[in-house]
Amino acid sequence: MRHLLTGILAMGLGCTTDQGFHEIDGYWNGATQWLEGRVCHPETGTWLEGAAVYSHLFDASGFHYKTVQSTTDDTGWWSLEGLHAGETHTVYVQYGSEVIDMFEIEMPDEDGVVLAEPNCVGDNVRVAVVSGDYDNFAELLPELGIGDFEIINGQTGADLLQFLGSAENMSVYDMVFFDGGHLEEDVIYDTDGSDSAGNVAQVHAALESYVSQGGTLYVTDWSYDVVERIWPDYIDFLGDDTTPDDAQRGEPELVEANVVHPGLSDNLGTNTLQIDFDMAVWPPVMSTSDDVTVFLRGDVHSREGMNLSEHNGSPLLLQFNSGDGTVVYSPWRHSSNDSGDALEVIRYMFSRLTSVE
Repeated sequence: MRHLLTGILAMGLGCTTDQGFHEIDGYWNGATQWLEGRVCHPETGTWLEGAAVYSHLFDASGFHYKTVQSTTDDTGWWSLEGLHAGETHTVYVQYGSEVIDMFEIEMPDEDGVVLAEPNCVGDNVRVAVVSGDYDNFAELLPELGIGDFEIINGQTGADLLQFLGSAENMSVYDMVFFDGGHLEEDVIYDTDGSDSAGNVAQVHAALESYVSQGGTLYVTDWSYDVVERIWPDYIDFLGDDTTPDDAQRGEPELVEANVVHPGLSDNLGTNTLQIDFDMAVWPPVMSTSDDVTVFLRGDVHSREGMNLSEHNGSPLLLQFNSGDGTVVYSPWRHSSNDSGDALEVIRYMFSRLTSVE
């Protein structure tokens, strides 16, 4: 899908007169084409809004007769119209007073161009996704600037055990995301004594080692057992923490969340936002240890039979460190909160994990 965005650049950028860029038509009688791309913030590693993208147009004598320009939208997209077909153009990307990127491109004769999306978190950030039934990080990560990642089949026990059972295998990746709804019996827990091979203990030790050595786990919704079983002292979930899935009693609802982390509220420009808990059941958090950073809180409900309970100020997004690594947990699915302020919360968390705030 093309995103046509035009903007007036500030005076003093590029080649200008006192009235701004030259805007003299009639110096090109050939075909023109469009060019579209996306811009990353060079420091935070998130899609950059409000950057100026422009290219100067010259006639056959080298006279600069016009500049085409665009401004990136809130997801970093820009589009330039009127570039000379069959000619090479220099494109500038400017944020504030600084030119943050400059490149040349030869426009084709017959069609426009959509540039390959940059890897917003940097070429050196390595990401794996444990696939499952509930969240869908494979669709969400490209929107956050992570276009290159490995998918680990979370439904096949052999593949999952091979990956999660080895800290060395996981150490290839800087971040591991859990979709939720992946295989957990005889991997994350053993409810019937069938794990004669000791796979659960091996997975626990490997995950704990991976994080302690600097890795990051990003866990949502039904994947909470990963956190509850391996780091039980950080988060108190609803129900019996020693019983797998016992916390999954949260009611589906739209929750007004309070932003309780100053950095996040400054980034969003708001102190409240809505979070959609769209699963039939989900695991509410009752409390956390002092070592946990909480970003969002809200009043949520759980049900046991006919009894409905309210839990005020339940943590809705949190992070803690273990050794040199980090664990992030949210009881809501990210893929069902992929727009508006909720998406900006996710962007902010990714920024914290991949770069300096």
